[in-house]
Amino acid sequence: MVRLPLPIATPAQVYLTSECRIPPVVAIAAVGYGVSAYREQSYINQRMAAAEAAERRRRQAALVLDDAYGDRTSLEGLERAMRVYEAQAREQQGQGRQ
Repeated sequence: MVRLPLPIATPAQVYLTSECRIPPVVAIAAVGYGVSAYREQSYINQRMAAAEAAERRRRQAALVLDDAYGDRTSLEGLERAMRVYEAQAREQQGQGRQ
């Protein structure tokens, strides 16, 4: 009887043939969790970007108002500031409608 040498298995072959594989249900659950986490983070990023844009607009409007008020020491200065502010507000509303 001829004896053949035993084949030597590499670690990769041992891993591929082992019984320690991820069950399909666990794999599907992991993929579903990953997709859900990605979508949630994307939604959070969009909300943060919208909030930052609104904050920038609010700060810009506050700066315009501060510039228009000037020194605020007289009634005439306040009236002029309100006219400037109202004119700018009408202008911005007109641009928003186009």
